[in-house]
Amino acid sequence: MSNFTPTPGLAVWTSDKRSLTLDREIGRGGEGSVWSIGGTGSPDLVAKFYHQGLTEEKSKKLEAMCRLKSDGLLRIAAWPTDLLRPSPGATAQGFVMPKIVGYEEAHLLYTPKSRRAHFPDAQFPFILHAAVNVARAFATVHDAGQVIGDVNHANLMISKDATVKLIDCDSFEISDGRLFFPCLVGVPTFTPPELQGKSFAGVRRTVQHDAFGLAVLLFHMLFLGRHPFSGIFRQGKGDKTIEDAIRELRFAYLPDSSLTEMDQPAWVPKLGSFPADVGALFTRAFGSEGVNGKRPTGHEWTRALEGLSRSLKRCATNAAHHFCHELGACPWCTAEKASGIPIFAATVTVIRGAQFDLVAIWAKIEAIKPDTSMTPQLGSAYAVQYVPDPAVPKLASQRRKMRMLAAGVILVAVAIVAPGTLPEFLSIGILIAALVGATRLWQSGRKIAEPITKTYENAVLAYEVAFARWQALQNPPPAFAEAKRLLQTQRNELDNLPVLKAARMRKLSSDLRNRQLARHLERHRIADATITGIGSGRKSLLIAWGIVDANDVHPSLAIKGIGPMLKANLLVWRKQVEQSFVFNPNEPPDPADVSVIEREIEQRKTELIQALLHGPTLLARVLQSWQTERFSAISHVDFCTNALSQAKANYGALGRF
Repeated sequence: MSNFTPTPGLAVWTSDKRSLTLDREIGRGGEGSVWSIGGTGSPDLVAKFYHQGLTEEKSKKLEAMCRLKSDGLLRIAAWPTDLLRPSPGATAQGFVMPKIVGYEEAHLLYTPKSRRAHFPDAQFPFILHAAVNVARAFATVHDAGQVIGDVNHANLMISKDATVKLIDCDSFEISDGRLFFPCLVGVPTFTPPELQGKSFAGVRRTVQHDAFGLAVLLFHMLFLGRHPFSGIFRQGKGDKTIEDAIRELRFAYLPDSSLTEMDQPAWVPKLGSFPADVGALFTRAFGSEGVNGKRPTGHEWTRALEGLSRSLKRCATNAAHHFCHELGACPWCTAEKASGIPIFAATVTVIRGAQFDLVAIWAKIEAIKPDTSMTPQLGSAYAVQYVPDPAVPKLASQRRKMRMLAAGVILVAVAIVAPGTLPEFLSIGILIAALVGATRLWQSGRKIAEPITKTYENAVLAYEVAFARWQALQNPPPAFAEAKRLLQTQRNELDNLPVLKAARMRKLSSDLRNRQLARHLERHRIADATITGIGSGRKSLLIAWGIVDANDVHPSLAIKGIGPMLKANLLVWRKQVEQSFVFNPNEPPDPADVSVIEREIEQRKTELIQALLHGPTLLARVLQSWQTERFSAISHVDFCTNALSQAKANYGALGRF
């Protein structure tokens, strides 16, 4: 036990005899406390002191870490930089490390619920960027020849710009080439199979052991906070613990679940929702290859995740969703539909009022009108007077001659047989021959006039088709009226947004008790609770099904392995948690809830403004296509009218001759 007690204003000394003044305690844990340093000389540093003082072994470890510090390590970790003493030459009582400001615990980024409160702007590209930085941080530690050892959520912090910091570095496994300082602690759910259930005393942790924990962290980030070994065990009642599943290599997300007898939780993305190389790295990390020393390194993860980042495309249905371009369907849409939970927040691109003038843009929209002034030169198409073709009289004369010859042949035949002097069979033969000859002469006359008659018939048909097309295009297309109605609806909605926002804010205030209760229930996590009949195995089962806290426990809960009695125990626990709730009617609505409403209203406002700004272009594009077709139809009707008039003139002239 140390007699040293840090207090505000106390001077402490570095190894090079520089004096630092303690300001105030800014953090406290079971092992020690963290203090800010006063003055302007060290604004980016803090001091850590141990409640029980520094043992000789711990002091040597910290001295080694101070010697091993580098720019790379200091960028990604709260790495010790110097020892602190109560006076020059005295025994060290603590150490100096970089100050970590503006960072949140990593697990708050994982799930939609915690992400909404702590990382409200985070979408999948942000999570992926943070994951890349986590992999780089591990690679930096390993490249420096060190091992983290105790990999877990609590040692990883993430900022609002997706940068990461490793903290509690004094628990790392450290070696300076001469001395070795083991890491004697670890979290079972981040411990690899080969170390499960073993004491860490006498165990030298390796980069490969860290690689398992790194893969678990990355899986949590990409798979909505789920653990890779938390699934539904098909045997028994599904109460396989995560530790047992790790030991037995039951990676719950393998496509071939017959190998593990584990089914992944409902609605969580599948391994196939990510590129094959990412899935292969997880399979290596959590399978027999990993046990044999082939787990992916931080550098391998960095390359694979950067590749995924470059391959992302935006969902056509939900602009807040991004996923691998190789996939046909958005996995986040599937997850949202199945769970009813918004996975990612919408990104708002604010268009300032000065940039948008509704009156001006609406005037532009109203100015887009269909031009119906041009019409075909219709009149009576059949009454237009055209001069017949000069060749028509000659053709008519030739046709008349053929017809007259046909009539003459019939008359001559009749005259021959009329006296009745010829035998009957001969008379009949003469009449038949005359009829055949007359028919052929008549047909020859018709063929002579056929170009005129066919041209006329075709002209009539072409005109009718052209006129029908024109009639179909006389009025503006229905798409124009529909687009105009939609724009009017969008304008009305934009005008009504303040009313909608006020209504939602009123509802938020009126629902204050329920929201306070929900937050109270969410603070009571199943993993930390003592519930009759619900041990670690069944807790893992519940978590695998998304039942994380008291707010997730409802009478409708139905999970294989959680029978009526266990369900009743869960509901009793929730009721007990509810009874400890105290409603504060004076507490304002949760800023996170207010922010959600403001963001959604702002997002909708931006969407409506963009739609209205695009309105004139949209209407013009609809009309341009119609007017192009309409002009073509008018020109074609005029052409067909002229052609028909000429054909009719020729046809009429043919009949007069």
